[in-house]
Amino acid sequence: MNANAMQLQGLELKTLVNFDAGYFEALVNAALKKIAADLNDRPGVKKSRSVDITLSFKPNLAEDGSCDSVMVGYTIQYKTPPAERKDMPLGIAADGEMTFRGVCGVKGDDPSQQILPLDFEPVDDQPEPPEQPGD
Repeated sequence: MNANAMQLQGLELKTLVNFDAGYFEALVNAALKKIAADLNDRPGVKKSRSVDITLSFKPNLAEDGSCDSVMVGYTIQYKTPPAERKDMPLGIAADGEMTFRGVCGVKGDDPSQQILPLDFEPVDDQPEPPEQPGD
């Protein structure tokens, strides 16, 4: 355990790294890592990312009505832009089921169009001629 964690400290920006036995600092660092990961994963998304830190304070009152101590709570939230895609075509059956194919979104895709499977092999409808004796 950090030696500073055992000492009485004033609540200041520089002491927040020790607040809540270091858990506060760990949560802030985790949120910053999530933001950095999103920036690396989606550099083309120009919208802002944010980390919001809220500290809330509630007084504990003494019998005479004065503030005896304070309860402190905090929330740490990070926000990244939502993952967005353009509209993609879906088919809809008479029973209300919506359908799509894995190539959904490819220009010109029509989900109601019948397509051949990737392993399609044409079948010759002509039967093989019977073997002739002596062949």
